[in-house]
Amino acid sequence: MTTRALRFAMLLGLAAPVLAQQPAPPAAPAAPAAAAPEARPGTPMTPMPAGVSALNGQSGEQAQLDVSQCQNGATQATGFIPGAGAPAPAAPQGPKGERVTGAAVGAATTAIMGGDAGAGAAAGAVVGGSKSRQNRRQASAQQQKAAAATQQKAQAWQNSYAACLTARGYALAPPPAPAPAAK
Repeated sequence: MTTRALRFAMLLGLAAPVLAQQPAPPAAPAAPAAAAPEARPGTPMTPMPAGVSALNGQSGEQAQLDVSQCQNGATQATGFIPGAGAPAPAAPQGPKGERVTGAAVGAATTAIMGGDAGAGAAAGAVVGGSKSRQNRRQASAQQQKAAAATQQKAQAWQNSYAACLTARGYALAPPPAPAPAAK
């Protein structure tokens, strides 16, 4: 990860709790009990957020407020920010010269011992190639661990968000099935 991307990620991580603590806009004054929202012609009604159903007759405005508060609470609890995307995978590393280094060491060692430097170089190149493959496997394993950790945080966020809304009297539609992972 580049230094610039790392700094941005750290700044975003520090700013998220501050942004989440912004005060909610002042609530609109309550309408008289006799005047239902449908009774006010020309006033648009706030729709329910997608995937959220009010079980206790909450208004669209109240639902929007509750959804926002539950999203902020889930983000603070888990440290996960939905829609921020997964961390960028490390750029593929090209050859780092393991074969060349291995060949040089093998040739030098064999020449010092009085053997065929060409054969030593070939053996060293094989050892260097093995080291290169090992490094690529380790990088791949680290990327897989990072993806799994991101998935776990996303699931923890979803669980926290759902629990908050359920406690406030809403039902949630099941989340869409995840897209198949690209290989």
